[in-house]
Amino acid sequence: MATTTKKQIQVVPETEVEAGGAHEVKTKPCSECGCEVVPYQRGSLTVTSICPKCYTKKNEDRRIEANAQRRKMLMVPFDKHEELLERLTALAGRQFRSPEMQILQLIADATTAAG
Repeated sequence: MATTTKKQIQVVPETEVEAGGAHEVKTKPCSECGCEVVPYQRGSLTVTSICPKCYTKKNEDRRIEANAQRRKMLMVPFDKHEELLERLTALAGRQFRSPEMQILQLIADATTAAG
């Protein structure tokens, strides 16, 4: 019975062979902070243009922005009010709006009227 073994693939950074046979790793300046970057693994991705510190900071900034965007959203569950959703959708269609934009218009009208 033949068995197969999984081979792990490891990406080796590009190297230059010098006259003495020693290997020197090619580095590039980080696109964010300018420090020297040695290519490194991030999961299956080989990162060559940004240092690990800047990569982590950039992802953290993206997460913060995504969370800020989520906080600006309001979920309105219509599961127990299907007839209300149908009326809202019909009204939105008559005024050439999406139901989401119709809800915003209704809120704007109500808050303007309330003063």
